[in-house]
Amino acid sequence: NFYYFRRESNRMSFNQVNGVKILVLTWVSLYALHIQVGEAKPHILLVVIDDLGWTDHTVYVGKHGTDIQSPNMEKLAKTGILLDNYYVQQVCSPTRTALMTGRFPFRVGMQHSTTILPGSMAHVPLETPLLPEMLKTEGYETHMIGKWHLGYAKEEYTPTGRGFDSHYGYYQGMVDYYTKDVGFHNSYWRGYDFWFNGKPLREAVGGYSLDQYMDRMYTVVDEYTMKYQSEEEQGGNPLFLYMSHQTVHIPIQYRNQEEGCSKIKNSPRRDYCSMIVELDRSIQQTVDKLKQSQLWDNTLMLLTTDNGGMVNFMHNESGYPTLAASAGSNYPLRGSKSTLFEGGVRGTAFINGGKHIIDDKARGSTYSGLMHAVDYTAMILGQANVKKEVTLSRDQKSQKIDGIDLFQSLNKPYGEISTPPLPKRENVPVNINYGGSKYTGSSNLAYIYISV
Repeated sequence: NFYYFRRESNRMSFNQVNGVKILVLTWVSLYALHIQVGEAKPHILLVVIDDLGWTDHTVYVGKHGTDIQSPNMEKLAKTGILLDNYYVQQVCSPTRTALMTGRFPFRVGMQHSTTILPGSMAHVPLETPLLPEMLKTEGYETHMIGKWHLGYAKEEYTPTGRGFDSHYGYYQGMVDYYTKDVGFHNSYWRGYDFWFNGKPLREAVGGYSLDQYMDRMYTVVDEYTMKYQSEEEQGGNPLFLYMSHQTVHIPIQYRNQEEGCSKIKNSPRRDYCSMIVELDRSIQQTVDKLKQSQLWDNTLMLLTTDNGGMVNFMHNESGYPTLAASAGSNYPLRGSKSTLFEGGVRGTAFINGGKHIIDDKARGSTYSGLMHAVDYTAMILGQANVKKEVTLSRDQKSQKIDGIDLFQSLNKPYGEISTPPLPKRENVPVNINYGGSKYTGSSNLAYIYISV
């Protein structure tokens, strides 16, 4: 039972030779012009923030109060298009499945809260094409940094087995920011989980993950611009950079105590704040690097959380969160990560990009139409001009993607009436009901319905 939110001759004469030269030169000139006016396939920057709560930032400033400031994300949202009615799944793997496949996770067996625990054989079916695989059919360079959490039991389940040219990061749901260990003390499934292109990266031990991800980001961009130096080359081989951040998933570990967080009295929340401030700064640094590398003008940036924030529902005597609690906040939304209430499935999201991508008249607008993470995939595929047949499932069980390309609906001047009407989403399956034993939710414009 599916419950829905209610909210597609061998010798040439001299003249012939010169004619060919002129034709080639003209074609090259036209191609360069094609790139310059922004009609080339865009670079794609997909940013996923792990466990970011509704009130853990100032992206929706004015809609609710918060004790954590995120000026860089706030500015990017204000100068881009804010998504105010955007939904994800309740935990990591299902949302990441949606983003990488464009399909609702129940279609490929990845909807469960406990889908991929350490030691699991679970993975996104190989018959289902993933986003990097689809983008590579249009010439994209594909690079991933950070958290995978979509299968690792075999090499072909990992990022470099599923279309990414490179991956720097970890496979599981969480790791220590310094030791790169997965698991907890006294746990039988502890182990090392930090990899570079399928090989354990032991030298990463001791460094703070966010710093290492940023160093890798700089390397990826520098290597890309050295390999493809002209606009023509870049236009034929655009960059897809998937920044799948570890922050702010537990454990609560920061690099430095940020001064802007010092007024927060609650100790775990104060430490959590420092993690977000560091992350906020890194997101702006990523954008700045693309600008310095002259890639930003033709870049589409999409930012999302994977689920709602995890709250401090379980703690020790000093009030510090214990497994698997954290210090997030989704106020005023009900619930948290792992629940199907709004606090678990309503996501923080916005898009931005360069002058060839985002209409100036659309900047600063808010899109309140219903959206889901699968629509991000559809928009990316649409902008990349990926052919429909490439997106079909190879096992024929789930042929079409569920995502709707809403880019034109978002990227238009506020209040402009389109004829014919642009696409919109009217429903979202939240989850599957197993005989009433699992939470199942649905919502329309005004309410959320939970079936037990």
